[in-house]
Amino acid sequence: MSRKPGPRCVRGVFLEYVRQWLVENKGQEYYNRFNNSLPKEQADLLERAERAEWYPSKDSLAIQQRLVDTLGAEVVENMARTMIRKSITGFLRGLASFASPTMLAKRAPAFWDKTYSSGRLVTEKVGQREFTVTVYDWKGTRFGCRVIGIWIEEMILLTGVKKYSIDKVNCVFEGDEFCRWMVNYE
Repeated sequence: MSRKPGPRCVRGVFLEYVRQWLVENKGQEYYNRFNNSLPKEQADLLERAERAEWYPSKDSLAIQQRLVDTLGAEVVENMARTMIRKSITGFLRGLASFASPTMLAKRAPAFWDKTYSSGRLVTEKVGQREFTVTVYDWKGTRFGCRVIGIWIEEMILLTGVKKYSIDKVNCVFEGDEFCRWMVNYE
């Protein structure tokens, strides 16, 4: 596993998964056309990305936005859900099924640090079944914020909780200094 780089980098797990998903779901020819539509630097990055390596977030976010523009937000949201579900397997999946959403939220900052070299994710318990997830000093894309919301939802679903709400109450794209989600569950 490579050493954490300077700021504004992300792990290649998203890029590696995008490459695989496009080939498996759209075919090699579609992937080739999509990759050829990217600027050379991004096309090379998508072609060679490895999940454990670090890459510039600006390129990863540009590829993500190109996917949204090409396939639509709903398809890319489903892609993100599938990627998150595939990445949590075996022992970790079993362990999560015994945890509460609040307990899993305590582990979220460690996950963030293994995925992003910039920004800071903080969780705070607000009530018995209520907590916040706040991301400071990170400005990705509006769709990237949606992916964070999807990740929070998938973590809750791992615990077996069926009734919950996730409300985005602050957003850097709306002029706030940070992004924050309020999470309640029964």
